[in-house]
Amino acid sequence: MPDDDLIPLKQVAGALGVSRPTLWRARKAVRGFPLPVIIRGRVFWRQGDIPALQDATSRFDGRLNFETERRRAKLVAQKEAAKRRRVKSQKAPKGVREPDLFD
Repeated sequence: MPDDDLIPLKQVAGALGVSRPTLWRARKAVRGFPLPVIIRGRVFWRQGDIPALQDATSRFDGRLNFETERRRAKLVAQKEAAKRRRVKSQKAPKGVREPDLFD
């Protein structure tokens, strides 16, 4: 794989006319988003992926929808965790008596 085929994240964002965080959000939100090549923690895309990236970023609904969906998922997870905690901490029904150990 030739290194001159790889374009750094900052140049890709500039070529697409979007910010780097917008590219990250679109990558998380859009299906079929081309996967980057990560080398030593740096993010690159192949030259041939640019048209697919343009298409994917045009399908991205934007930050508002991304943040709304992320908050909704977080609330659902919190509710599920609270439900699990409630099930664990339920007490015995009131009509049931525990046996006396000293009888």
